[in-house]
Amino acid sequence: MPTRNRYALWLVPEEPATEEFGGLIDTLSTRCGGPRFAPHVTVLGWILGEDEALTETTARLAEQLTPLPLRTAGLAGEAYYFRCLYARIEKSKELLAAHDHASNAFGAGYADAYRPHLSLAYGHLSAEEKTTLRGELNGSVPKEFTVNRLELVRITVTIADWRVVTRCDLNAS
Repeated sequence: MPTRNRYALWLVPEEPATEEFGGLIDTLSTRCGGPRFAPHVTVLGWILGEDEALTETTARLAEQLTPLPLRTAGLAGEAYYFRCLYARIEKSKELLAAHDHASNAFGAGYADAYRPHLSLAYGHLSAEEKTTLRGELNGSVPKEFTVNRLELVRITVTIADWRVVTRCDLNAS
């Protein structure tokens, strides 16, 4: 039996938000010593399977979803490496519906409640460092943006080895 890989499903902002968030991520990566990564809002973070089948599921899901306007709701930080510093995303009914569709399509979901966010820094920063950064970033994080693409990303232990398996535009009609 083939080894099952781990994947994440991301909603990706359209321009100019991708560039704006990407610039913040790059700046924080350099400043804090964390890894660089592409701006995204995780829809599902723990999908097991194989490229071919999951690529087909991603394409079908993208056909069912339309571009979503999203709003940030302040900055937060946690002890968890992948939520070290992030922009909270408002839980609109459209975003929650997209998450439900994805959960059903992939047979995956979150053990706890879905907490949409767009990470700005991965790592382990002190509470004081996070507070300082939140103050400095206040006003430079886009308040509103649209996500218009799904990406299925193969996740490994090493972030530099993450690989986008497929990109699908959301149904704009």
